Amino acid sequence: MAVAKPIRILLVDDHVMVRQGVRDLLGSYPNIEVVGKAGDGEEGFQQAAKLQPTVIVMDITMPKMDGVASTRLIKTHYPHMAVVGLSVFCSETCA
Repeated sequence: MAVAKPIRILLVDDHVMVRQGVRDLLGSYPNIEVVGKAGDGEEGFQQAAKLQPTVIVMDITMPKMDGVASTRLIKTHYPHMAVVGLSVFCSETCA
């Protein structure tokens, strides 16, 4: 019986604590491997090229290059990679 390859995840978010929390959560699954992280969309694109993840968990609002622009670039160059958008919008009421 063949053993399935782990799902390789790249985390792209400008908040270190969010990346760490998602990494901790996903790390509890035996078939998931967090292979890298990035703090903005530009770095996310570079890490996607280097690490070749299966799935990218992408924040939408980030400095330098936002998640939407980064996703467009990634999907243009690496259409086989899945990108999951993850974002939190906080209005003035939650500050």
